[in-house]
Amino acid sequence: MHSDIALRRRVLQRAYLRYQAADQAWVMAVRNVRAWFPAESKPGRWVIGDPGSSVRRLYEKRERARMQLEVAYLKLKVARQRMIGRRSSEQPRATLFIAAQM
Repeated sequence: MHSDIALRRRVLQRAYLRYQAADQAWVMAVRNVRAWFPAESKPGRWVIGDPGSSVRRLYEKRERARMQLEVAYLKLKVARQRMIGRRSSEQPRATLFIAAQM
């Protein structure tokens, strides 16, 4: 595999793991917040707290991780397209074999 593509794949994998961790932390925080409210008046997912609250920070961290994941995916896609473009633009190489008579 081309080194540029391998690097982009590793970056994408790390971004995905960061997103998973941030998403899990946010989901757990939302569950903990919902436990504070009675069953009949539970807030929806859109309630993420005041600016500076821990739930809002987790949501923003998750959102940054999602954006980084998207950028990493697009960079991998561009690297693959660039590699395909290089392959198709390369001229086929001719190899000359000379046989020696004995």
